[in-house]
Amino acid sequence: MNKLRLLKVFNVWPCGSFEYFSWKELCADSDACTRMNKLNQFKDCKLLLSGDFKYLSNNLRCLYWHGYPLKSVPLNFHPEQLVELNMSYSRVEQLWKGFKMYQQLKFVKLSYSQRLIETPDFSRAPNRRRLILEGCTSLSKVHPSIGDLNNLVFLNLEGCKNLKSFLRSICMESLEILTLSGCSKLKKFPEVQGCMKHLSELSLGGHCNKRIALVD
Repeated sequence: MNKLRLLKVFNVWPCGSFEYFSWKELCADSDACTRMNKLNQFKDCKLLLSGDFKYLSNNLRCLYWHGYPLKSVPLNFHPEQLVELNMSYSRVEQLWKGFKMYQQLKFVKLSYSQRLIETPDFSRAPNRRRLILEGCTSLSKVHPSIGDLNNLVFLNLEGCKNLKSFLRSICMESLEILTLSGCSKLKKFPEVQGCMKHLSELSLGGHCNKRIALVD
């Protein structure tokens, strides 16, 4: 398998529609990846890249790429139907820059992406339900747009030991679980404002010397 090139796999396209790809380990050059424009799901693949990688299919609905090797997703990546993105253990520093229209995106997991510095602007991804950033040890701040994700039910920042800046206040009506355990450098906790009747679990392990302000 070490000599397999992705382009050869997709030479079957003229014979039909190829919508799903899953392989444990694959070598591919950047030119091969540009041929994946019909790819619908990319899952559980250890892809060893060569060349200048600049393309991911905009038809993707699920992207699972553990150990993603680049600093961000390609600039021309605009998957309007993307629902799930899992890039745990990646080398991402900033997932994307500026505004991205991810209206359908509901699940994002970047756990143990230890080079991640900050979260992107989520204002164009309003349907987010689960955001998992556990173990992102270089993360120093989160974008304030997270506070506007009214559909978010699960937010995990456990072990983000360099996180210094969080939201000034939170009023996420749907939030059920908020985990900030191990965020030892967090200077100030957000004020909890308004009605958060669904909040059932708030984890703050390791912060016995700090308080949370609860505002009615």
